[in-house]
Amino acid sequence: GWLEETDEAVQTLIDTAPLQRGEELLVRVIPVHRDGKWYLNVTSLFVRNPDMNIGKSEMRSANECPRIYDLRYRKNVFNPNRYDISKGAVKGNIAHRALERAIDRSEFAANFESGWTDDDVEELMDVVVDESFSMEMTLCRLAWVSPNDIKEFAENSVRNLLQDARFTKLVRGTETLETERTIADSYGLNGRVDLMIDGSPLDLKTNFFLEDGMKQRHRFQLRLYLFGVLLENLDQGTSLDEALDELPPGVIIYPNLRDESDPVYERVELEYHHIEDIMQLRNQAATLRDSFAVPTTYDRDCSGCYFKDEDTIGSGAGAGQTLPSACKFHCQSERRWACHETNDEGEVKTECPLYHECDQRLEYRNPSVTDHYNQLRSALQKEE
Repeated sequence: GWLEETDEAVQTLIDTAPLQRGEELLVRVIPVHRDGKWYLNVTSLFVRNPDMNIGKSEMRSANECPRIYDLRYRKNVFNPNRYDISKGAVKGNIAHRALERAIDRSEFAANFESGWTDDDVEELMDVVVDESFSMEMTLCRLAWVSPNDIKEFAENSVRNLLQDARFTKLVRGTETLETERTIADSYGLNGRVDLMIDGSPLDLKTNFFLEDGMKQRHRFQLRLYLFGVLLENLDQGTSLDEALDELPPGVIIYPNLRDESDPVYERVELEYHHIEDIMQLRNQAATLRDSFAVPTTYDRDCSGCYFKDEDTIGSGAGAGQTLPSACKFHCQSERRWACHETNDEGEVKTECPLYHECDQRLEYRNPSVTDHYNQLRSALQKEE
């Protein structure tokens, strides 16, 4: 046979990925026989039991822009939007909790046999809101967000699902049923799915309409969980291809989409190229966690990025104060390279898309002060 060399990208990954002695790897190899000897040429690998858990949002940020990842997950930069009341999030949380209660509590689970009436759904929603979401509803009132509208939307989503013949038949006919199932921590992935029915994950999405790219994000989230299920099913010596062929598909359920009279069920399958994408994204995020310096913005589209603009802070007499752009401030404080060059004609050349609008690039930073606050930030994060 012809002896092929290990792919250069894999060699680079092994050199840069944060692997530690004793970690278990999933490895895809091409067996080659030559001169009476067998060679296993590695084409891809995945750390099966790493010491860090990484979720879908962290992977997405690392892929979108390493600088965004650094500011959001390593610097933990303040973002006022994080503390705003999200009507969509509260609606979704109520609907998810209601589905969990409907299945796990015997007084409600009996309705899957007799049929869910409007009164049954209303009773379920009252119990869920009173037991688990009183504080959220109070915060909504303080933020001038109607708690009644939130509850009504969540109730419509739950009613459409629980009164759907296809869904109730699915619940009644299952042999194994779990709610709020999470990926095992030992696989280094963060993820949770609403239902596991006979080994198949089902995820509830309460969106009324789907913005561009949202359905792709939902599919990625479910495929991430399918990958976790695949890892659970893999024993030493098991063929990945065989396990992948036997893996049941996942299902995304949209019970309340605009212009749809019935819940929409979307089948999601995990294929080998999806596994490669997940492995690449996770390794990318893992490498960024321990990066030496702030990443560059080179070759990035910064339009619409929250971190490139100034922050307005303060209230009352102190309102209207501004902090510099987090992206530009930390770049000037910690980058280890010149952000521009000058050619023989004296023209400025740069690969940074924010260079000409940056108000920080001529500011002086005392490295000892920067190091002090970085150490303080690390210490505070460890205390959390």
